[in-house]
Amino acid sequence: MKTAIYPGSFDPVTLGHLNIIKRAAACFDRLIVCVMINSKKQGMFTPEERVELLERCTARFPNVEVGLLRRAAGRLCQAAEGSCGGQGAAGRVRL
Repeated sequence: MKTAIYPGSFDPVTLGHLNIIKRAAACFDRLIVCVMINSKKQGMFTPEERVELLERCTARFPNVEVGLLRRAAGRLCQAAEGSCGGQGAAGRVRL
């Protein structure tokens, strides 16, 4: 199974982001879209709102999961391989 990770702040989610998600979803068996928190930027939306927006926008792609990363990026890669983390509620990746 080929898994790709697409990290970003997604604040706000743009058509460019969605275009990349659409193309990546066609190339990989599993795509994890990871909302990152940039403490140096004042966000327009809360991280939880960004996850919700992305979940709505990507609902048509069955192989796309949306998660919120609050820990080091290495945990995201481990979770993608199934060695930690796991599925959260509503298909979210729990990291």
